[in-house]
Amino acid sequence: MSIHSTIVNLIRTKAEAVNTLGQFIYGDDIFQTINYPNESEQATTAKPLISLLPFTYVLRTGESSNYNSGTLNMLFTRSADPTDTAVRHEAIVNEMSTLAEAFITEMNDTPSPVNYVISDVSFEGQKQIYMGTVSGCIVSFTINVQKVC
Repeated sequence: MSIHSTIVNLIRTKAEAVNTLGQFIYGDDIFQTINYPNESEQATTAKPLISLLPFTYVLRTGESSNYNSGTLNMLFTRSADPTDTAVRHEAIVNEMSTLAEAFITEMNDTPSPVNYVISDVSFEGQKQIYMGTVSGCIVSFTINVQKVC
């Protein structure tokens, strides 16, 4: 299995574990999330959407390192409305930040068949992105995945 698919499958498994009521997507589909019921005016219940954006990874060669690494950016979002108040957007950002922190805890604390370490985790709140329809949190981090011998 490629390092790319190993990382995507690991992230998907962890995201689905913490976001049982929402959805996980990978790749450029993030730009089509207007079709996700959560992101439309027809939404009856706001459900979180966790998105893993396309990423860069490094295959380390030689004996100097036992790990391959990737730099990941993820979105933790929920639908918003351009007419919402600042208080509502702040509440959504807080809720999605809590979900993002739960995801990082899941990554750090739950065993996995893949040996990995994450580091350099950063969080950035986002209000009214994608034409005011989404608020949430961007999470960036580095993942080091142990090479399979």
